[in-house]
Amino acid sequence: MNRENFAAMLRDKFLIATLFLACVLLFAQLHDVCLWGDEALTALLAKNVLSYGYPRVWDGRNLLCVFDPSRETNAHFAWVAQPWLAEYLTAVSFSLFRPSTFTARLPFVLIGLLTVPMLYALALELFGSRHAARWAAFLLATSVAFLLHARQCRYYAIVVFATVWALWSYWRALRGHRWAAAHLAGALIALFHSNFLNFFGAAAGMAAHYVLFGPSITQYRRSLLVAILVTLLATLPWFAYAGLPSQDKIAWGRYFLNVGFYLAKLNQFAFPFVLAIPLGLALRKEPRAALFHEQARSSVWLVILASGATVLVCALFRVHHLRYIIGLVPLGCALAGVGLAWAWRTQSVFAVALAAVLVTSNLLSAPATPLFRRGFLPRSYLWDYVAQLTHRYEDDLEVVVRFLRRNATKDQAIYIEDTAFQVIFYTGMKVIDSRFRENRPKVADADWVFSRAPFSLVPQHLVRLEETGLAQAYDRFEVPIPDTPRGASMPDP
Repeated sequence: MNRENFAAMLRDKFLIATLFLACVLLFAQLHDVCLWGDEALTALLAKNVLSYGYPRVWDGRNLLCVFDPSRETNAHFAWVAQPWLAEYLTAVSFSLFRPSTFTARLPFVLIGLLTVPMLYALALELFGSRHAARWAAFLLATSVAFLLHARQCRYYAIVVFATVWALWSYWRALRGHRWAAAHLAGALIALFHSNFLNFFGAAAGMAAHYVLFGPSITQYRRSLLVAILVTLLATLPWFAYAGLPSQDKIAWGRYFLNVGFYLAKLNQFAFPFVLAIPLGLALRKEPRAALFHEQARSSVWLVILASGATVLVCALFRVHHLRYIIGLVPLGCALAGVGLAWAWRTQSVFAVALAAVLVTSNLLSAPATPLFRRGFLPRSYLWDYVAQLTHRYEDDLEVVVRFLRRNATKDQAIYIEDTAFQVIFYTGMKVIDSRFRENRPKVADADWVFSRAPFSLVPQHLVRLEETGLAQAYDRFEVPIPDTPRGASMPDP
């Protein structure tokens, strides 16, 4: 970004107001709800970074394992299921402040906040339209999918920011801007070390764009090659250390179902496909010449190719969630911003009304919904989000954690049928995970036994206590917990 554009951003009152709105929505009640399972895992690994210098899964008391220790760790007890950037960022926060719910989420919220002006800069660079940049930033700041994921102590905010940063850097590198190639390498490295699926998706999208449009745009191939080389040197050693993903994670049999799932999520949370109509109208020759620079159509294709490639890569893996493609939400906002910029020029009242419907409801996703599933339920995700910020909410394990902090001690052990990373993070207790067969005889070693009736399998394991005559040593406590099917275990809207 040149100095003129940067200075213009600082003077843009609309962007400043949008940043203030994003700040309120991101930071409000950030400490309120306990870390959910994956967040607590990141926080625990970050604490071990401070103790051992790397994300170690064994601290001498608890083994931090999600499914299979043989695949998630190595001989040095290093966490190898995912790259480590999120854990190190959290460790920095913990080194500056004491570990807590707020400080665990703080670095990711800050990154999420920085993504708003970064998207503004990307849209301004890609389309040459301040109106498109403003709309894109505003849509991202009010996107509930973005807000929820940016508030997590997980890699999601890094993926969102690094995706926008990578496309911004790539577009500038095509034009030979100074340091653009260095920015591109930095963005791709950050993207890889947060989630390598998104890295391969974004890289494939940019490569496809270069094949289709690069030769007609740029003569600066050497700097791009240097950026690629630096990126490879900083990323490929990870696979040499951690190994390649296991084949059983590949979803060959349900690949197209996964593609459909992700397309449905894009329509629902990133870019309602009905907005392709104003987007197409905006890219017609005459409006394009008046609204955007001459390469706007190539810019739109860059966003589409990067999004499509990411969907195709993420669909390879068996498990699918919105969070795996969360980096595409700002790209959808950028495309929607182009359509709204055209609508603003055509009829400003129509543009405001369209934006209001887009922000406050899911009605615009309705026309394409039948392509993916039956039925449509009108909702206002933003209203639900604000309602949750203004009302106290507890999930089931948060109630259990509060009970244990009042009644248990740190040196005690609890037998529980879950990873229960929240219990470890907030109480420091030893957790005996009953999901693993080798741990079931250890129920007799537990000071506490936790059962989620009526669906718990733990009562079957309590027979061992009866057989050993230890059942009488335990007192029974019944703790009422909220009926939360998801258990606050996912940041999806």
